[in-house]
Formats: sequence, structure tokens, C-alpha cells
Amino acid sequence: MSDVFKFYDAWASTYDEPDFLLESVIPLTVELAAEKRPTRALEVGAGTGKITSELLSRGVSVLAIEPSEGMRAVLQRRCASSIESGQLTIEPVDLASFRSRGRAFDLMVVSMVIDHLPTVDPVFSLAAESIKDGGRLVVSCVNPYYQMIVRRGMVCRGAERNVAPEEVMVPQSVPACIHSFGSIIDAARRSGFMMTHLREATIDSTLVDKFPALQPERGYFHVFSASFERFV
Repeated sequence: MSDVFKFYDAWASTYDEPDFLLESVIPLTVELAAEKRPTRALEVGAGTGKITSELLSRGVSVLAIEPSEGMRAVLQRRCASSIESGQLTIEPVDLASFRSRGRAFDLMVVSMVIDHLPTVDPVFSLAAESIKDGGRLVVSCVNPYYQMIVRRGMVCRGAERNVAPEEVMVPQSVPACIHSFGSIIDAARRSGFMMTHLREATIDSTLVDKFPALQPERGYFHVFSASFERFV
């Protein structure tokens, strides 16, 4: 995973520039995450805090984990007042290293993370340890078929942006781990969860107007957000 962390460190300074994937996935994620009015959330891979700030604005207390130093720095600047007030806590660890240590959450959010994981089982194992009864897990990512067919199995950064000279040697992409909806649902069931909602977004005329290069991809389902709850 060290290559992935370096990849995001290099991307951090431009991650908040207009991006059609994030523009689509954030409202889907927030819609499902906020539906049950959570009060305490665990966010895995918080990045620069786009979803974090939405949760904080709704009065949710957030424990955010983010292993990339560059992404964490942006997150800390964006949410400085919430850190100072104690509403937001940040831990510099990844999914594999985090331990809930008895802390109970009514929401866990994992957005744009699973395409870096060879298996999604650890996500649901952590959810089983961390989410209170009646709580919700929200997982969001690039649609697996779009990732495989259009993006050729890669996670790409700044493909059409100017790159600073010092970034020339930094990879512009890393391989993606592609998980079908069936494999995600099976992993959920192994940990006692079932999918309760699925939201998908397509590349429509609104997106094409903002990002004309997407014209050949119009109509593709490109991102999804799914919520899970315990069935046992």
C-alpha cells in the first residue's frame, strides 16, 4: 500500500479541483449517510475532508482515519475549527491498522477506498466491530464495470491537469482492485450485513456540459453508493 499512499500524497494539493467522479459520489454518499441522522461516525479514508465537512455541518461527531500525510494536511486545514472543538478527531492510520477499541458508532463511511483493497472483507469486519445495533455502513466507489471497461482497471489522478515539475516522477495512476456487486454483497453477508439501499449515478448531460471530454462516456453508470445494516 505504500505506493498508494505516495500516490495520494502527490495528489493532495489538487484533489479538490473539479472532478466528475467526486462531484457525483459525494451527494450519493451524504444522502445515505445522513438519512438516519447519525450522531457519531467513523470515516475510513477521509481524504481531504469533502464528506467529513458535510457530516460535521450536520452536527455529526467524526473520527476520521487517513493514512496519507498530504491528504491529512488538507483535511486538518479544512476542518480546523471542528478539530479544535473536539467534533472531529483524526487518526493517521489505514484500515488494516485501525482498532475501534470498544468505540461504538452509528455510522461508518468508506468512500473511494475499496478499489485499493484486494478484498472488501476487512471493511465489513471492522463494521461488525464498530457499528452499534441499528447503525449503518455506507460504501461508495467507482462502478466496477466502469472501472474495468472505461478506466482500464486504474485509479488516475490529474490526467488532464498541469503537473508541477517536481511531480513528473510521481505515478499518475495505480492499479485498481475491482470488486463486483456480487462479491461486495457476499462479503457483507459473511459479516452479518445486508445491502439496504443502492444509489448509482450516470454520466448525463449536466456532467458532460461541465466536463466535455466525457461525451463518449455519456450514459455510463460511473459511481455507486450502497448502505448496509446488520441482519442478525
